[in-house]
Amino acid sequence: SAVKQSGFALQHAHPQLRADKRFVLEAVKQSANALQAASEDLRADKALVLEAVRLKGQTLHYASDDLRGNKDVVLEAVKEDGYALQDASEELQADQDVVLEAVKQEGYTLVFASTALRSDWEIVLQAVMQNGIALTAASEELLADKDLAILAARCCHSREDAREVYEVHARVVAAVPWERFILACTTTIAVRGQRAPLLSVLLSKKSDSSGERWFCKATMLSGNTFTCEVPGKSSP
Repeated sequence: SAVKQSGFALQHAHPQLRADKRFVLEAVKQSANALQAASEDLRADKALVLEAVRLKGQTLHYASDDLRGNKDVVLEAVKEDGYALQDASEELQADQDVVLEAVKQEGYTLVFASTALRSDWEIVLQAVMQNGIALTAASEELLADKDLAILAARCCHSREDAREVYEVHARVVAAVPWERFILACTTTIAVRGQRAPLLSVLLSKKSDSSGERWFCKATMLSGNTFTCEVPGKSSP
């Protein structure tokens, strides 16, 4: 059928077919965006919507309000595409598990998180590790953290993004001049000898008599790994 060849054909199908679950499922398998043309009832069908968001997270936009507030569905969506967080319910934009998965996939999706989670150290740290520009969406308290700003600048995808992180940081705290700020970033990189892109980052914390200490273990695309203490995070 035409639907098996192109999921987009569903938009031209008879309403009865757009309400037929088996027919729509075939369309979604060809193109997740076919969910847009499904009947209202099928856009509220959890199994069908799960199929779509696993293929393309942002098809969460076409799901029913109830399913955009369903944690199972939204988790699958943000794992595939962090930007699906923008279509999640307000309740799930305030859910730590959901937001953590979103920022691991794309750091800048922190901008869609609740105010409380944009003040959450662990969430923000994961976000800036994935993409340093995410710090610009963090709370003013975390924006003022010099060490976090340097870490974010190091994780930016471009020098222009690093400059934006610096400028936002400088608006909320008396910052050192840009030249000294970027030197601190590059010096840290040079000392650790890590300039290649990160493949993954694993956060952990250790507790002792002095409080909590946070560490990150980073795996580079080269396969090399390094572990370092995350600056600026302790709780006596």
